Amino acid sequence: MKALFLLLTLISAQLSFGQGSYFEKGNALLQKGKNKRAQKKFEKGLLQEPQNLRFKNQLALSLINQGKNEEAEKIIQEVLKTDSLNIAALWYGGINSFKAKNGDFRKTIDYFERTNNLMDKSSGQYLSLNYLLGTSYRNLLYSEGISFTETERMLEAYKIYTGLQLHSEEDNEITNFIKYVEANRPANKVKKWLLTNSKENAIELKEKQLEGIDLIVPFDSIAEKSNIHEQEQAQEPAFFVDYVKLTRTEIQQIQPDEIAKLIIYKDTEAIKLIGEQGKYGAVFVETKKFTRNKYWNYFKTKSSEYLRIVPTPESDSFVVYILNGKVQTIDFEGALAKIDDTNFIELSVIDQQTLNKQYGIKDKEYGIIVKTKNEN
Repeated sequence: MKALFLLLTLISAQLSFGQGSYFEKGNALLQKGKNKRAQKKFEKGLLQEPQNLRFKNQLALSLINQGKNEEAEKIIQEVLKTDSLNIAALWYGGINSFKAKNGDFRKTIDYFERTNNLMDKSSGQYLSLNYLLGTSYRNLLYSEGISFTETERMLEAYKIYTGLQLHSEEDNEITNFIKYVEANRPANKVKKWLLTNSKENAIELKEKQLEGIDLIVPFDSIAEKSNIHEQEQAQEPAFFVDYVKLTRTEIQQIQPDEIAKLIIYKDTEAIKLIGEQGKYGAVFVETKKFTRNKYWNYFKTKSSEYLRIVPTPESDSFVVYILNGKVQTIDFEGALAKIDDTNFIELSVIDQQTLNKQYGIKDKEYGIIVKTKNEN
């Protein structure tokens, strides 16, 4: 369905942006799928009129259809350098980036948003534009996360699309997705959130410590609907472990000695933080493994010596952390994970001899001295 939809989008775009005697043969070849021959027609046209932007646009389209995305992008940029408001170039730029094997969806969105500012809302491409725009934001939501404002824009584009589209199976899937996001999206205090297709993927992503992601919500249409219903019936808080949304049953499987930090938010506070799903409160748990990854990722940027001694988060068993003069022995992960640029002063490494002499510690090879503005 999506492949057919995109094909129709390209064909309708050809008809809208490429009519005229100079383009008839090339466009006819495009509609027959003979893209390489169409490319040659447009290249011959450019030999006669090197500055003709419409020839360049259609040449770019013939390249897009052949999967030559980098070549197409260069031509699109040539057009936009001459005419930054060229709607055909912006439209093709968005489609090119959307179809590219390793497409940049932020770049795609930029092209489509600029197209949206110029496009006639009654045109046939307006439906296609909002589908592709909503899907590009959705791809970002699944891959690197989006902000509250970007979530609003994604929903707006999808609602325009579903409002104009006949009730197809894909249309129904998007409608269900809209309902799910509206029920589960966090409030605007969460800078960026990410939606995954399974809890397993959510756990994998959170272990990577993705920069700027405040919340990861796994999306399983059947299971999540059930969880929402159960939460509503029991009036239970929303549970998050390492910023991944889980059920009460799943959170109960965590052993107490695995927990580094636990924060409870009551109704109003929770709603401000994560939206309507927090109307019965929210419980955030950070595990020791998660916090260890968190402070290791931070400390390694502050000291190359630290990274040499502790090359992975799991390899710090032979070091001891000394935070603001206090030796950290047990349950220190949460305190170290609080350290960031707002309170960090310095980090230094001492060897075993110095560690023994100053702190009387003999069973560790190195001491990691950390100083912060506020004692933790």
